[in-house]
Amino acid sequence: MVERDINVFKAKLAEQAERYEEMAEFMARVANESTDLTVEERNLLSVAYKNVIGAKRAQWRIVSSLEVKEENTGTNKGSIIKNYKGKIESELNVTCTEILNLLEERLIPGAEQAQSADSLVFFYKMKGDYYRYQAELPVAVVHLIRKRHSKRLCQPTKRLKKKLIIFHPQVQSAWVCT
Repeated sequence: MVERDINVFKAKLAEQAERYEEMAEFMARVANESTDLTVEERNLLSVAYKNVIGAKRAQWRIVSSLEVKEENTGTNKGSIIKNYKGKIESELNVTCTEILNLLEERLIPGAEQAQSADSLVFFYKMKGDYYRYQAELPVAVVHLIRKRHSKRLCQPTKRLKKKLIIFHPQVQSAWVCT
């Protein structure tokens, strides 16, 4: 088996075991080997990072709610919760930055070179999503920059949408930022 095929197989195995961080690592290796991903590989990459980020976002929401409850009780555990929330925010930011770098440095340029409208729309949508996730983080400067950048990234998908042949209107709107 070729290294790429082994990494794809490992990613599928990790998905079955619900080990999404490892799945993301395997798919990042595939993306770093080649900028030309198959539809299946694109989907595996997306599922991996979406699940990693989804779990971290849920953790952040839970800890944030605990932080609010703690503020209302008046005990001195607020700083512990705040530090823990900061750790989760940092992990969220690192994961988002990792996939954004992969998209910006490898996947989008590769899709542009291959003139693959499907891949470009897919990757631009992913890029917008991960900038949006970063914008949800309460770091004021990062929040404003990412929010503006996320909206700007929707423009290429709207332009590329016209090149795609999609027969169902719900599918067509799902692929483009609104």
